[in-house]
Formats: sequence, C-alpha cells, structure tokens
Amino acid sequence: MNNLDQKIKEFGDYILQTPEFLRFQKAAERLENDKDALTTIQNVQERIQTIVTLQQNGLPVSDEQRQELNMAQAKMRANEICMEYLRSQNIAVALARKICNQLTQETGIPFAGGGGCCG
Repeated sequence: MNNLDQKIKEFGDYILQTPEFLRFQKAAERLENDKDALTTIQNVQERIQTIVTLQQNGLPVSDEQRQELNMAQAKMRANEICMEYLRSQNIAVALARKICNQLTQETGIPFAGGGGCCG
C-alpha cells in the first residue's frame, strides 16, 4: 500500500469513528435487528418508489395509493427505531457533505455539488 492509499484508509477509519457515524452505525444495527421497524421502512420506500414510477411515466396516482403511503409514513413516524435511524442517517449524510465541501475548498476539485461524491 502506498502512502496515499494509507492516508486515505486512515482518513476513512477516522470518519467512521466520528460520533455522527457511530450513531448511524448503532441505529442501523438496531434497525436490522428489529423486523417490524425494518419492514416499516421498507414498506414506505416501496410505496414511494411506486408513486415516483407512476409519476415518471405520466400515470395518475390514486387516492388509495396516497392514503396507503400516508398510513405507512405515520406508522414509521411512530416507530422510534425508524426515526432514530432516519435522524442519524441525515446527520451522517450532512457530515459527508461537509467533508466533500471541505475537500473541494482545499483542492479546487468539485467533490460536492455537480455529481461529485456527495452531490
């Protein structure tokens, strides 16, 4: 492993030990170990994907489909494991964006924004 590869690995290891990423990792583990919470999030994601696909194809979204999504989202919001996962994911993504923005400032290479690592 050359020096650059070693520094990148060290940087990655450092990031994974930040409170933000440790919190996300813990929340992801809790989610994986709770079948109801995992199913709840998957249900919301599937319903969103169905609606997005319909809209992208110019097809109507039925009131029933909207209501099913609203009910699935309400169930998700009522599940603390789901909500902690989503909160911690947002915090980890915000940190990743901050890192990309700082790399862009330091190097002049657009890591964030126009399709870079965290755009």
